[in-house]
Amino acid sequence: VNSGRCSQLAARQSFFLSALDLLSKTASSETSKAKDVTASDPKAFQNHPLYCLRRDLMSIIANCLAGHQDNQDKLCENEGMMAILSGCSVDNLNPFIGEWAVMAIRNACENHPGNQAVIGKLRQSGVADTGLLRTMGLDVSVGDDGKVHVKSTDSRAPVAK
Repeated sequence: VNSGRCSQLAARQSFFLSALDLLSKTASSETSKAKDVTASDPKAFQNHPLYCLRRDLMSIIANCLAGHQDNQDKLCENEGMMAILSGCSVDNLNPFIGEWAVMAIRNACENHPGNQAVIGKLRQSGVADTGLLRTMGLDVSVGDDGKVHVKSTDSRAPVAK
């Protein structure tokens, strides 16, 4: 076995694990605080030091998972799927993170029963933070039937059913 090739593979896997670790750590209250600041001034987020960081990390992770069994295994071993799932929300600081998260989930689950099982065990636990939807005049709830219900809080704007 070519030792140079082995060291390159080890370096790539280390890079993948570092990106995954950083993605997990940046899902903390620090990015939540930044979201609060940017809500008052939509342009302010473009100058924020964390602007696009999580999105770029997610794109690295998505690409590292594509067709790479070892990285899929490492993701599963490190319980990294939750870090990826944390990117499935609207985030002014990280435009298009949701799309990269979907790609990462796809690549993580492709031919990998362990990662598929993590997704399979997920259960609905309610509605995520609806602050953004409230500012848009929408109220979201989950009914007893398990279905998501969207209502307009603005009497002038009907919501399509």
